[in-house]
Amino acid sequence: MNKRIASILVLLICYNLKGQSIRPEIDQIVNGMAKENVLHAAAVGYAGVRTEQYERFIALKEKATREELITLTDHTNETVRCYSFRALAARKDSSVFSILIKHLSDTGRVETFSGCIGSFWYVGDYLYLMLTHSDWELDNYRLTENERQLIDSILAFDSNNVLLVKEGAFMRLKPNLNYYNKVRKMIVEENKREALILLAKFQNQRDAKLILEWLNSEDVDNQIEALKAVIYFPDSSFFPILSKIHSEEVNKSDELNHQLLRELFQALVQYKTNESLKLMELSLKAPDKKIRAFHASYISQALEKYPDRIFDALKLEIDSKG
Repeated sequence: MNKRIASILVLLICYNLKGQSIRPEIDQIVNGMAKENVLHAAAVGYAGVRTEQYERFIALKEKATREELITLTDHTNETVRCYSFRALAARKDSSVFSILIKHLSDTGRVETFSGCIGSFWYVGDYLYLMLTHSDWELDNYRLTENERQLIDSILAFDSNNVLLVKEGAFMRLKPNLNYYNKVRKMIVEENKREALILLAKFQNQRDAKLILEWLNSEDVDNQIEALKAVIYFPDSSFFPILSKIHSEEVNKSDELNHQLLRELFQALVQYKTNESLKLMELSLKAPDKKIRAFHASYISQALEKYPDRIFDALKLEIDSKG
């Protein structure tokens, strides 16, 4: 269904732009952009200067027509594609949604320069983040929740997509019965552990045994993904293995897996029981001082993110020790 919608949107763009051409004035701006081939922010370098390249972007945004900008999002040069998209987003033009879908597999590389930081991005990643990331261009067009869910579903279920933003797609998606069977199949038949989080969001008792298998895995990366799933589906059958993992971690003196610890405590606080409270209290009494400090830090993070009255005294104790 998502692919069908994407195909229709792409066809609409192509149809609407049929016969469009770029005026010489705009072409001159674009050629300058492509020649420099670096996407500059409004302030570049230690002095925060406004560069000639950024001035080209301002000129493009002010002078190009909507149709020209849409056409230029398919330009052969990555910098031009991104600046043209950015100009449309700055105008809050709704066409950016369908253009983003069209470029979700755009792995052209664009170099960016903002402040003193230079980076390289896939074009698809850059376009997605421009419409979703809270720190990017706050006055731009922002995806609606429905638009974002559609785009994340395309990212999640496209096995060939290599964009960096694909990584968090399963976490961002809401459970939708239309793709429940597909998600389960990805885990059972394709061993795609990243889909465990979305499966857990359905909170289907039928899936508890499946998640438990991943929790019991000898592969720590599998355990980490399963712990993330427990955050969304804290079934009672998972608690014994969480307790076992905790016991192993609290008695260590070195070789800590910090990601495992972080996810473990975020999973434990979902239970909101005396049993989970006691495990965290044990962490604060760990034999090794360094272990105690790390456990306290990750417990504090978990309680900050998922507060509950049953843990208030524990949180105060951790905070008082700094």
